[in-house]
Amino acid sequence: MMPVIRTLAATAALAVILVTGVSPANAAPSEEGVVIQTIPEMPGFKMTLDDETVVTDESGTAQFQTRDTQNLTERVKVKNQKLELEGRKVRVEPSNKYLNAPEPTVAMDVFWRVGFSFVDPRGAPVDVGRIEYVQLRSSTGELLEIPANQNLWLQGSRVVTLNGGPQYKEIQWSIEAVKYASSNVVNSAQQRFEPANTGEVEVVLLFYRTKVTVKDAFFGFPIGDAVLVTSPDGRVDRFPLAENGTVNLPSLPRGDYSLVVEGPGPRMARPVAISRNQFLDLKFYSWLDIGLVGGFLATFAIGTLGLGWWRRRAHNSAVEDDSEWQLYGEHDDAAPTIVMPAIPVPDASISSARRVSRSAATAAPPPAPRHSVAPESR
Repeated sequence: MMPVIRTLAATAALAVILVTGVSPANAAPSEEGVVIQTIPEMPGFKMTLDDETVVTDESGTAQFQTRDTQNLTERVKVKNQKLELEGRKVRVEPSNKYLNAPEPTVAMDVFWRVGFSFVDPRGAPVDVGRIEYVQLRSSTGELLEIPANQNLWLQGSRVVTLNGGPQYKEIQWSIEAVKYASSNVVNSAQQRFEPANTGEVEVVLLFYRTKVTVKDAFFGFPIGDAVLVTSPDGRVDRFPLAENGTVNLPSLPRGDYSLVVEGPGPRMARPVAISRNQFLDLKFYSWLDIGLVGGFLATFAIGTLGLGWWRRRAHNSAVEDDSEWQLYGEHDDAAPTIVMPAIPVPDASISSARRVSRSAATAAPPPAPRHSVAPESR
């Protein structure tokens, strides 16, 4: 009975070979063959062991016919490849081999194609031609500086070794800076994205709208022809004013600007910091204002000179009058002497009166000045 069974089995195997032209080993690889897993799961990845090249299946597994598991690290050959994953093109770079583990694994870094678009806070597109560069930083610390209009491969995942073995982690990127017209128009690391989840990154730039009104400094009526706006990079743009003296400037990037009003008057630069939507009320000094100021100053100067001349003349007149008075006083006669009437005195008191007179004469003060008036006698 047993010989019959062996004969039937050999006949069946021969029939398979004759019909398909494939040996049973190739048609159904032995479970004891070498199996290598990719992390993350990467279908369609080519892997070579010795002379046998296998493409991974949907689960990222490569199964080889050989049963020899010795020295796999040197025998397995892998290289960078471009594949399609989840409907997007990716670039796969093998980063490490864990082939001596109980479950042989090949770790891979995956790069995704990413592009950028730039809008203002209202969603309006921004002129990419004035963007000097875009600076990106990954969660692994990598710093890139790229042109604004360039699509590039960004690493979206990597494999790290932890206590539980190799583990797959996605990489996050942040917008560090966007240089527009010599000014950084983003807040550092505020906008983040993951290349594995998006192929087009929309970057919102710090652009603000500004309304400008120009009025006469003294009289307050609308005035001016246009506003010249000098950007931080030195570029000058001209924006005409409406009849009411206003103009709505387009979205301007955050930065320090200089505004000059064109009109019937001197040009004066005014520094303006654009950091929010704002309304600017500019005062313009026209030739009329300057003429009024000049006339006032001239009137004041003439009045001051006239007042000084009048005061000097009054002073000179006073000095001349005083000189004439002093001259007249020197040629004047002595002050008149008042003569008192004689009063008869008794003889007995004549001698005593004479003694008193001598004493009074001795203690009498010096004579009064020539021009002084003698005191009235009582």
